[in-house]
Amino acid sequence: MQALSVHTLKGTVQRVVVLQYPGLDTGASILVAPLYPASGLPELQGVTPRVNLDGEDHLIAV
Repeated sequence: MQALSVHTLKGTVQRVVVLQYPGLDTGASILVAPLYPASGLPELQGVTPRVNLDGEDHLIAV
């Protein structure tokens, strides 16, 4: 991914990545997916997106 927007859900420590693309009209909805530490979930090579945030690898649950 070239760019992503990560936010922490209010009242939790759960971080999510925004899955909103330029030109994709979703109306008033925002699509998000949770981020999990890469060590906490099994990874399917080539299927599970992996990102590095603050020096730590995370998987995007899709």
